[in-house]
Amino acid sequence: MLDVRVYRTAFLPALVALFVAAFALEDRPAPGRATLAPDVFSGARAFETLEALDAAYPDRSPGSAGDLGMAAEVARQLAAPEENARPVFNVRRDGPTVIATRTGFSGRRIVVLAHRDAPGRAGLSATAALLELGRVFKTREIDKTLVLVSTTGATTGFGEAREWARSEQEGEVDGVIVLGD
Repeated sequence: MLDVRVYRTAFLPALVALFVAAFALEDRPAPGRATLAPDVFSGARAFETLEALDAAYPDRSPGSAGDLGMAAEVARQLAAPEENARPVFNVRRDGPTVIATRTGFSGRRIVVLAHRDAPGRAGLSATAALLELGRVFKTREIDKTLVLVSTTGATTGFGEAREWARSEQEGEVDGVIVLGD
């Protein structure tokens, strides 16, 4: 004779799985969308900047005339007004370190740091990328405050970057991006 209770017991795991699936399934989240077009950052322009900086400042050892000259050039480019003839970044110098701040709607900050003194042309890629990011974000509305830092001392133990981090005012920092190798 067939016992019906055995079949009911066999369907219990299937019923539990169906119950879990009914409450666990939901629509897929929407994919993240960037507000900038992917071709806004110009790699070709960054490479042109790299070549120009390399030609103008071949010796960029910390504290050298080339390093200080390049710091002045970085400060000049970041402080230059954009299309509407008003400066976008508030640029200040703290010794050899250049700090450019673009205030966003929020006081929370994103910091992008690049060293100027890394040897060779490859070492300049961080500074060229930093300047290109500065160009891109001059014309965009931003939610968070953007801080671009150009410093020296990568070849001597990152002393200037550490000093900048110690002296930086208190506040919410959501992320720090260090460009370079």
